[in-house]
Amino acid sequence: MPLQATVGSRTFEIVLGATPTVDGKPIAADIAELAPGVYSVLLDGRSYRAVVTPGTDGGPAQVALDGRPFEVALADERQQLLKRFGGGAGARKTGADLKAPMPGLVVRLAVAEGDRVEAGQPILILEAMKMENDLKAPASGIVRKIHVTERQAVEKGTLLVSLATE
Repeated sequence: MPLQATVGSRTFEIVLGATPTVDGKPIAADIAELAPGVYSVLLDGRSYRAVVTPGTDGGPAQVALDGRPFEVALADERQQLLKRFGGGAGARKTGADLKAPMPGLVVRLAVAEGDRVEAGQPILILEAMKMENDLKAPASGIVRKIHVTERQAVEKGTLLVSLATE
């Protein structure tokens, strides 16, 4: 599955490989990292300097291309699947309940009832479409009830874990 890059209101489909493409059109690109976060980009015969600062909490990256700033949001295969099935951080939360963002198989539980968890801490691994997805605590608190077991198949929206928040 290709990457999706969103710059402003435009979304591009990027396929990396022997012949990289953008929106289905082959491009001639060569990228070399000069220093951490600093790249030399040769694109269709033109040279650019790119400085990339990763986004925080899944937000867009800040990219300065020859000094011109851009916000770039990238979505890999996992993120695209979560979006397609209505997932993502906001869709998993209902109060302090963790619900399945998509149909899948509970591979592993990372907590037990009574455990204290912090917001963003991995709670369980859900396998969907041959990909393992870490589902994280929607809030800090104590695991009140685990509603599923390992190797259990679940549907989108199934209540997985209930937390008592502090």
